Amino acid sequence: MFVLGSAYGQDHKSPSKKIQIGINYSADLNYRTLFIKKETHGSLIVKDSRNKNEIPKYGYTTGILLSINICPKISLTTGLQYSNKGYQTKTTEAIWQAPDPSLASSTQFRYQYYYIDIPFIANYFIGNKKLRLVTSVGLTTNLFINEIVSLKLNYLTKPAEIHNTKSNYNYNKFNTSATLGCGMNYRIHSKIEIRLEPAFRYQILRIINADLTARLWNIGLNLGVFNTF
Repeated sequence: MFVLGSAYGQDHKSPSKKIQIGINYSADLNYRTLFIKKETHGSLIVKDSRNKNEIPKYGYTTGILLSINICPKISLTTGLQYSNKGYQTKTTEAIWQAPDPSLASSTQFRYQYYYIDIPFIANYFIGNKKLRLVTSVGLTTNLFINEIVSLKLNYLTKPAEIHNTKSNYNYNKFNTSATLGCGMNYRIHSKIEIRLEPAFRYQILRIINADLTARLWNIGLNLGVFNTF
């Protein structure tokens, strides 16, 4: 980081304006980590079975951001975002005693969790030119909105069907995620900056109070556009 900082030079003056408003979109690869409150033989079997059958799914995080420049190298960011998290099962081949084209040939479940996210992020910039390295660390408040369980039915003779439903679980309304990021910030205009930043988000609290529960996490490629006022 020190090598990169010295390589950028010293010819960029510190901006006099401190407020930035931006929009962002993050394409996320989502998954979960399972936890058992009290291990039993049965709970360990269920956990092992789920880990073998469930895989990551794609989601997103998008919204409006407000950034305050504390000094030329440090800024604080908050905002209001909407996110799609979760995971899915592997595609399972259906086995029928007498094959019937009208029946599904394979099935797949997708578990989707929707949140309102409120980030509180500290950013540190390295370099003084138009292109700068940026690192970020902070916490994001996750407010649970909705859960959708999607069942995908694949057929041999017609397009796939998707049926949406909900489970009966009482999901925790509040959660918080540790957030880390490191990327590049490019100033394309005196007032406009673009930021491309891979980010990692991991929920600190569990999504449900049960013997077998989970924490959601994702790895995303975050693209933001900021306007300085």
